[in-house]
Amino acid sequence: ERYASDLTKEELRECYHIAQNYCALKVNQGRTDYFPIFFRLFKSIVHLGILLENGQLSEGVFKNMVTISVNVGEFGWAEDFIQEYAARLPSHIRENARTFNLAYLYSYQKRHQEVIGLLRNVEYSDVVYSLGSKMLLLRTYYELDELMAMDSLMDSFRIYVRRNKLISKELKREYINFLYFLKKLSALSIGTPQAIAAFKKKVAASKNKTTKKWLLEKIEELER
Repeated sequence: ERYASDLTKEELRECYHIAQNYCALKVNQGRTDYFPIFFRLFKSIVHLGILLENGQLSEGVFKNMVTISVNVGEFGWAEDFIQEYAARLPSHIRENARTFNLAYLYSYQKRHQEVIGLLRNVEYSDVVYSLGSKMLLLRTYYELDELMAMDSLMDSFRIYVRRNKLISKELKREYINFLYFLKKLSALSIGTPQAIAAFKKKVAASKNKTTKKWLLEKIEELER
């Protein structure tokens, strides 16, 4: 930041790219204190006019900016960003990315019916968005206590994961484990503190990096 005025836009973009990668590494290591630092970087990138390259925005950067801003509670900023910059994404992925990231934002805002409205009738050609949208829908059905819809989606999702050759064995195992945990979670009742405590211990010991936080939050809601 101190020497920004002495650098070309290309040099500045490269410096911020390195800083983003460092923050991403720390966040993936569980350092949640890096979320606000990451968000400040993104705000600077927009302010300095170095977000776009040749008038386009990288899909990965778009998703990261929404994810990080949502995780620091900057919901208004995230929604404005989606509306303003989705048009700058590559055309073949634009609608998938816009719809998914908007649904992701709405999920954090507990606008559950809007999440369903966005995702229920969408079939993504991209496997990453397909997986992400199904996971969001499953969580949303649980939040709304729509257990029949959740069970139906769990069955079709399990088949999708097992048959898809583009998904690594490690990821397949994580998704199947999540479905197992979600089924157990939906069967727990408030008046069974011992069963809840045992289940919490099992989830905490799992290696499901992407879903553990949400599962533990839901278990703690049952405890309360």
